[in-house]
Amino acid sequence: MNRWRHKLDTNLPGELGQIADWINTAETILARGVNFDPLTLTPEDNVQRFTKLNEEHAVYLVFFLNFNLNSLVV
Repeated sequence: MNRWRHKLDTNLPGELGQIADWINTAETILARGVNFDPLTLTPEDNVQRFTKLNEEHAVYLVFFLNFNLNSLVV
């Protein structure tokens, strides 16, 4: 079901499809969880997980910094 919703969302016209793709990807990342566990992981492991998560989010930060909200105004 989520696969079809994702397909429909990303086929929205223009930049709305890009926004839908970003939202779907963000939902996937959030559903995965962060998994920082100070009791079972070393500090280095937690830093490595945080760094990976930060890199994934940086891609989308650039997307929104370059996004023209005026293009959505009808």
